[in-house]
Amino acid sequence: TVDLMFQNQLGEIGERYGLGGAVDEEGGYAWGGANGTKFWIDRKNQAFGIFMIQSIRYRAPTFNVFRELANEAMINAH
Repeated sequence: TVDLMFQNQLGEIGERYGLGGAVDEEGGYAWGGANGTKFWIDRKNQAFGIFMIQSIRYRAPTFNVFRELANEAMINAH
């Protein structure tokens, strides 16, 4: 079931979407919720991130910074 969730279900139409969330070529899965909440799963690096913020009508750029810092931390840990 999890493998199906992580597989692109839309074929080659440009978007990559699994069962319930966005997927990428490297086994990643992500979803954005209401008011700025987001999460991602990185199966390749055995990592995940959960970003909980409440921002109505404003999309703060802090999620991208959070994800970049998490990726840097994983690289530096190896």
